[in-house]
This record gives sequence, structure tokens and C-alpha cells, in this order.
Amino acid sequence: MPSDRPSAVVAICCRLPEGCKAEMLEDWTRPVRSAGLAVTWIVGPSDLAAAAGQLASRSELDRLAVEVPTEWFASDVRQSLIRERFAAIRRVTASLDAVVLRSAKGAAPLAAVRPELLVEHGIRLVATKDVGQWHGRRSRRPGPPGWSCSSPVWGLWEVGFAPKPPRGLFGGILPIVLGPSLEPGMLTVVQTGQVAGQSKREARQRFERMLHWIARCIAARRPRIDAVTLSQLATILASGADGAGHRSVLAAA
Repeated sequence: MPSDRPSAVVAICCRLPEGCKAEMLEDWTRPVRSAGLAVTWIVGPSDLAAAAGQLASRSELDRLAVEVPTEWFASDVRQSLIRERFAAIRRVTASLDAVVLRSAKGAAPLAAVRPELLVEHGIRLVATKDVGQWHGRRSRRPGPPGWSCSSPVWGLWEVGFAPKPPRGLFGGILPIVLGPSLEPGMLTVVQTGQVAGQSKREARQRFERMLHWIARCIAARRPRIDAVTLSQLATILASGADGAGHRSVLAAA
């Protein structure tokens, strides 16, 4: 019997290892095809051309996003240099419309990034650890109720990654047993894949377990779940969709 509850929306973001070549990328994408899920592959600027070439051969460039180091936006970096770097990204893949911003120790704060510059280079969505990085900017448009998102300027949305489980006795088990919280009508942006201090094998195994968990939840329809890419999520937010309306956006994609 159909449920009247709005579906949960999940965006799975997987950080590929540095220097990821064709054979390694195939190892990561194989379980995604088996699970039938939408996954956004995150790479650094140096690996963008190789990843774009591989995904373009499968007509999956819309599943690609680049992790931009906040060092690019330090106060001593010329605006012209920042524009040159983004222009180089656009030359590799003109369709790229989503980036990940991650602040490193000693790097420029995320608030130093000019959102207008991102829009200027075709970026529609930024995924970050904390939403609200552009202090003093009121959200230009309301997002769906309860979603961790904000629109600092017209044409750009920022969305927050779901918090990671606490470390400790159960920290390494929770992602396997419980997976992310997928609530009806809510958005969950999952960050998985390669992290510092983790072997490639371990990272891929944890990624596959996350995929299997979400695939089981979808099969069980508890609740109904829509898995989307960051690019699709940008379209959902740009359309002003709410918890019920986003389904029509996905159907039209």
C-alpha cells in the first residue's frame, strides 16, 4: 500500500584515492552498478582530467565533483589566480556544477570563499562540513523544511554533510550496523571513500558496506528513499522542491 510520507533523499559522496587510475576506478564503480545507486565521485583537481575521461566514456560526467582546497582562497592569493584555476577546471569538464570545500588546519577559512566567484564558474552546489560558512549572508531562498542547506547567493546552494558517528568502541561499527539516518522528508549527504590514515582496501570495503546498507533500506522501503547525485540535488533545490515535490524533479531527469 503506498505511503503518504515524503521520501528520504540521500546523496552519497565518495572520495576517490589520489592518483586513481582506470583499473582502480573500475574497482570502486563496480559495486555501485550492482547496487543500482547514484553516487557522486569526488576527486582533487590533479585527478579531475583522468576521472572525467573515464566517466565520460560511460556518460556519467554528472556524477563527478571536485574537492577544492581552501588554500586556493587564502588572503594572499590573487583573485585572478583563483579564476584561472576554476577556468582550468571548466576546460576539463564544462558540465561540472558541484564542488566540495574542506577546510584544512592552517588553511583559509571557508568564509574566505566568495560564493559569487563559484556561480561565475558554473558551480550550483557546494558540499561542506558545516552549512552557514558565509557569515553575515542570509539565505536567499528557503530550502525544504529540516534540510541542512542554505543559499548564500542566487544560483548557489550549500549543503551539509551528515555528521560522522563518534569514534571509540562503537565508532567503527555504527556505519556497518546502522548506516546513516534516513528520515522521511529529510536530506542526508553521506561522505565516504578514502580518508587520511586509511588504506585503500579498507576505504573501499567501508564504502561497499555503506552502499549495501542504503540498498537494503531502499529495497525495504522504510522509508521510501531517493538516491541522487549532487548535480541532481542542485536541480531539486533550484526548483524550490519540497519533501513531496522533489519526486517530480527526479522523474523528469
